[in-house]
Amino acid sequence: MREWAEGLVARARAEGVELTGDDGLLTAMIRQVLQTGLEVELTDHLGYEPYDLAGRGTGNSRNGTSRKKVTTDVGEVELRVPRDRNGTFDPQTVPKHQRRPSLRCGRTRASSICIGRLTRVVHGRARFCLVR
Repeated sequence: MREWAEGLVARARAEGVELTGDDGLLTAMIRQVLQTGLEVELTDHLGYEPYDLAGRGTGNSRNGTSRKKVTTDVGEVELRVPRDRNGTFDPQTVPKHQRRPSLRCGRTRASSICIGRLTRVVHGRARFCLVR
């Protein structure tokens, strides 16, 4: 993982991509981690994947997103916080009314699923990484 991260940073520098700031590599990585965490949490809350027929008729479903800007150590990040129809979704990745999220990984089922999905994102797109 370290070699991969070093290669990613070297490539970013060679292409003139900043590490921090609005369009920085680290900013994009944090945005992806937080966004994926929110989406995984909603899936865990609802009990079914997006577009899964198992969700039909359950009484609660995905209901779009709302924009939220949060401040991280590397800059501001804009997220799309998912909503549920009943308004019972209470995200823990970026809690409601909080603008400065804690980037500590919890030991919840959602965080474990998030790490697994991010691993697939890393290997599938080779653009973002999560280092424990």
